[in-house]
Amino acid sequence: MKKNQMLYLLLFVATISFVAGCKKKNDPAPVSKTQLLAGTSSKSWKVTAATVNLGQPIDLLTDQYSDACERDNLLVFYSDKKYEEQEGATKCDPDDDNVASSGTWSLSTDEKTLSINGSGGSLVNGDVTITELSNTTLKGTFTFQSIPVNVTLTAQ
Repeated sequence: MKKNQMLYLLLFVATISFVAGCKKKNDPAPVSKTQLLAGTSSKSWKVTAATVNLGQPIDLLTDQYSDACERDNLLVFYSDKKYEEQEGATKCDPDDDNVASSGTWSLSTDEKTLSINGSGGSLVNGDVTITELSNTTLKGTFTFQSIPVNVTLTAQ
């Protein structure tokens, strides 16, 4: 009889230990697309690819924005829905302001369209249909003078 009591006691302790060890994991809350774009206060992005297809692919960064002073600019998205295009380390004119253009941004209700409304000649302006958005990469398509432009931005 004592063996059965000891066996039941061991089974009870083992069961309690097993149940206590199976706590529900606290998975982190998913990050919103707003947080992916702007971080907690701001986040900088650099255009790393921009192409159009006019019968053959054309690399806009090489053909249209061939100067390093244009290709190193950053788009900075702020969590308050403002944005700036900032001059990179290389300026085309040393007297240029550090902020080349600024404006506002928003996401559509379904979070599939990024609207950028700004001043100046930023490469990315208007509605961008998001095809990929992660913590490090933003890919999308926007229309410039009736021509679809595929763009890739990389978080800095």
